[in-house]
Amino acid sequence: MISALVVAKNEELFIKGCIERILPYVTEVIFVDNCSIDKTREIVENIKNDKIKIFDYPETNDQGALRQFSLDQATEEWIWQVDADEYYEKDACISIMEAVNYSKGAISFRVGYNQLSWRNGYVQDNFEHYPDRLYKREVVDRYDGMLPNDMTKVKRGIFKHRPFLEYDNMQDKSFENPVQPILPVKYYHLARTKGYNYEYKKWYRYNEVNHKWDENRLKETTRLNQWVSGRYDIKPMETPFELPKALPKVSVIIPNFQYAQFVGQAIESIQKQTYGVHEIIVIDDGSHDNSKAVISKYDVTLKCVSNGGVACARNEGAVMATGDYLIFMDADDEIEPMYIQRCVEELGDNQIVYTDIRFFGDTDFVNAQPDYSLEEMRKWQVVPSTCALIDRHCWELVGGFDNTEHYEDWGFWLRCAKAGFNFKHIKEPLFKYRKHGSSRIDLLDKNKAYGFKQLRERYQITRTD
Repeated sequence: MISALVVAKNEELFIKGCIERILPYVTEVIFVDNCSIDKTREIVENIKNDKIKIFDYPETNDQGALRQFSLDQATEEWIWQVDADEYYEKDACISIMEAVNYSKGAISFRVGYNQLSWRNGYVQDNFEHYPDRLYKREVVDRYDGMLPNDMTKVKRGIFKHRPFLEYDNMQDKSFENPVQPILPVKYYHLARTKGYNYEYKKWYRYNEVNHKWDENRLKETTRLNQWVSGRYDIKPMETPFELPKALPKVSVIIPNFQYAQFVGQAIESIQKQTYGVHEIIVIDDGSHDNSKAVISKYDVTLKCVSNGGVACARNEGAVMATGDYLIFMDADDEIEPMYIQRCVEELGDNQIVYTDIRFFGDTDFVNAQPDYSLEEMRKWQVVPSTCALIDRHCWELVGGFDNTEHYEDWGFWLRCAKAGFNFKHIKEPLFKYRKHGSSRIDLLDKNKAYGFKQLRERYQITRTD
């Protein structure tokens, strides 16, 4: 009665849960692997069920061709289009099966979904989408295109005003069509939980296929996409299953100005991490010492900019980064080998993880940072400098670092606190802050009265000294 179509590439995180949830309610699962290089295909093979028919398709960005191939293999009257990062509950599957059995002239059924957010335990708010995920085989002429909203082309004469089966929101009045009823169930879309790196590559590929833009415009436009940036309203929601988690990709960003004598040691401390980093990005902020020669010896991404200050350099590095999590580390500081591993281990439902601080260089002592609370944050900068593991969306949603602020790092953390992000304090001195002569913080503290006045006006800090 129902052929489920599942096309996948590198979906080892979700594919087992996706297929096993729908398997009891369909006649067959047409699984098409698009040259996965992870364990996706192996996982499907190991489910060992005769309903699953496995096919391979040459590597391609043509999503329409992939879906058309899967459709060509289907043998049943009804088609259920299921993405590999979608989970259905048992009640939803039963409702879908019953809808097909008692279709009463319907040519397709619309199914709403919960768009899980990049932030664990949240879904996108006011997300009213009802795509035609279930349709009669005889209705569809072909698949063509990149995105589902206009990919499923219907046969001539099915609709008066559009040539495709879906679009899926409440503004599209076709949802009132009695032959396309909305089922009173929802499934869970998990794509956003894969993080920034996944969404960035997905939308970059879409823009690359559909637009003849140069690389700079492709990158810029992709980063502005709301799915990539995470700039949409969310609300808390418990899921009825444990969410699979991938290992986070971590980008480390180092702004450098005139620190040729230290920047190599900072880079080496990152390269010695027990948890491998996704990338190291160094922004040289107009140095005129031999910093660039030192940095060029290492396997890092180096960008040289005119001197705009540390806030601008950090933002420049964040724009370039493609990791799910960011660490901003000054060029004269270092981190212990376990720093990133411990921060990742403590992520949980947190978006920002920081550690205690060890001063070294001209002095040597440990400073225990306070546990986070908004009250404490208004008294002290509880996160040492900017060195913390940060969910990339925090940077996106608070607008990065503000170069008009005297204490731009404290202001950044206060905006993160105001936005409701969760902080986690690791009571281990894993961040190493170098004291050497007259540092930048000493220069800032000469005008701390101005800096504190600015923060009081903007964030209502309580510190006055």
